[in-house]
Amino acid sequence: MLTLGPDLALEEWLKRTFLWEVLSATIFGLLLGLVAGKLLKLAEKYEMVQENWRLVYTVALSLLAVGGGKLMKSDEVLLVFAAGAAFVQVVNPKEQGEEEKGQEAVNRFFSYPIFALLGTEIPWEGWAQLGWKGIALVVAVLLLRRPPVLLLLKPLLPDLRSKKDALFLGWFGPIAVAAIYYASMAEHKLKEPLIWDVVSLVICASVVVHGVTSTPLTQLYGKL
Repeated sequence: MLTLGPDLALEEWLKRTFLWEVLSATIFGLLLGLVAGKLLKLAEKYEMVQENWRLVYTVALSLLAVGGGKLMKSDEVLLVFAAGAAFVQVVNPKEQGEEEKGQEAVNRFFSYPIFALLGTEIPWEGWAQLGWKGIALVVAVLLLRRPPVLLLLKPLLPDLRSKKDALFLGWFGPIAVAAIYYASMAEHKLKEPLIWDVVSLVICASVVVHGVTSTPLTQLYGKL
């Protein structure tokens, strides 16, 4: 197995990981989403596409982004995210609401089988070996991953009108499909089972905790 020195490893990380897999995926995704949004608006202007085909269009955009990421040997998950972020900036607010409903349906359709497979691959022995350290990690990740960041960024986000909004939005950030993808890829490349033990524990804890707290915290948020 080839081992790189610190200087070569840093150079490899800058060239391959940061510049290509992260930066190029982000730029290409933003351009793809922007162009796709402009083309959709142009097609709608000349009545070249029916409204009920807009969901198919966005699904096709997602698949195109994934395929582009694969061909580029870049980060396809980041590329899809960037494409979606740029796409919604082009469509008007009313269309965004319809897009979100459709995307949520597609997300549920594809996510459920993935989580079913996750259930069959739970490393119970690995979790037991983590012990209290695993529990401490889960608590730290759920509490510190998003809420403090949203509180710090609240002055830069005008839609977050109060600390209540920032905390609510920060809390409901489930760790899901992307984490499964990256964890399985990292374990495959590094041959380290501990990666899957840790990440799967955090994912399952996130699903349970956010699922249990969704209704009561939403009701509390509405009353405050």
